[in-house]
Amino acid sequence: MRTVALVPLLAVLGACSSIQRADGVAGEEGDAPAADSAGGDRALLWEEAVSTFDGSAYTYRVLVFPSESAARACHDRFVPASCRQATLSWREVDTRSNEIPLPLREHVLALSPAGLSDPFPAPTGSGWLLVDVERQKPSKFVGAVDPQAWLAKYAATALPRPRDLRTDPVLVARRARNRVRTSADLAAALESGAIAPAQLDDRLSNGATLLLKAIYLGDRSLVESLLASGARADKCGLSACPLTTAVLLRERDAVLLLLEYVHAVEELIVIGWPAPGAHAGADARRTVRLSGYDGPGLAVLMGVMPPLGTATDLFQPLRFTLRFRP
Repeated sequence: MRTVALVPLLAVLGACSSIQRADGVAGEEGDAPAADSAGGDRALLWEEAVSTFDGSAYTYRVLVFPSESAARACHDRFVPASCRQATLSWREVDTRSNEIPLPLREHVLALSPAGLSDPFPAPTGSGWLLVDVERQKPSKFVGAVDPQAWLAKYAATALPRPRDLRTDPVLVARRARNRVRTSADLAAALESGAIAPAQLDDRLSNGATLLLKAIYLGDRSLVESLLASGARADKCGLSACPLTTAVLLRERDAVLLLLEYVHAVEELIVIGWPAPGAHAGADARRTVRLSGYDGPGLAVLMGVMPPLGTATDLFQPLRFTLRFRP
C-alpha cells in the first residue's frame, strides 16, 4: 500500500469542480471571466465556503481499491490483512469540513464523529474507495483564515464552480436556504419563491437541514415557522436528526414542538448515565423504550429539561435511536 499526497490523486477523485486561475479565483475552464467579474466570483465562492463549514475539523483516511470486491473485503473485516489490496491511501489531519474534496465530503460528514464508510466508486471510475473517519473536533473558520488565500488553495477541489452556483437551480435554491437565519427570512424566501415548500427538508451546504439549523440557533420562532410551513420533524441531515439534536442541546421548547409533529416515531431508545445530582440509587446505565409518549412525559423521563424533571429523574443521555414506522 502506498501513501501519497492528495494532489496526485486527482486521477482518482477527478478535477472535482473548477480550474484554478493564476489570480487565485476558481473560474471556468476555457472561460476567463472579465476582470470586473473576479470579485463577484470570489464573493460567491466565499459565501459558499462559509455556508459549507459545519464547525468541525476531521481526521480521516481514504483507501483506494482496484475493485468493489477488494474494497468490500477490507470493509467487512477492516484488519491489515484484509486491506492489502489497497493500491493507494492517504490521511488528512484536522481538515475543516469545507476543505474536504467534494467527492469525499458527504462520506466523511455522514460518519461523524467516527466510522467507516461503505465502499463507493471513485468519481473517475478508477477503482473503489473507503473512508475511515478517525475523529471530529471543533474548529473555527471565519476570522481564522485569509479568504483570498483559502480560496486559492481549496476552491478548485472543495467548492462548486461559480457558474454552477449562479445557474444550477439546485445550488441556487440551496444558497437561498443557507441564507435563512430568522422566521422573517423564511417568510420572505417562501413568498418570493426563492425556496419552495417542497425544498424545506433539502440539505444545506453543510449537510444540515433548515430545521436542524434553527435548533442549533436556539430560535423557537424559526422552528415553529418551519414546522408550520411543512418541514418534517423526522427528516435528518447528514450526521444529525432534529429530535435527538434538540435533546442533546437541551432545547426544551424545540423538543416539545418537534414531538407535536413526529407522528411516525414508533420507539425512542435512550442510553445514558445518571447526571450529577441524581439520587444515590440511580442505575449506572439504563435503556428506556417509549411508545405512544407525550412531550412532558418524555421530558420528565429524560430529565434534561427542568422544571419538568425532578432530582430523582436526572439523566445524562449519551445515545439515541429513533425507529420510525414504515
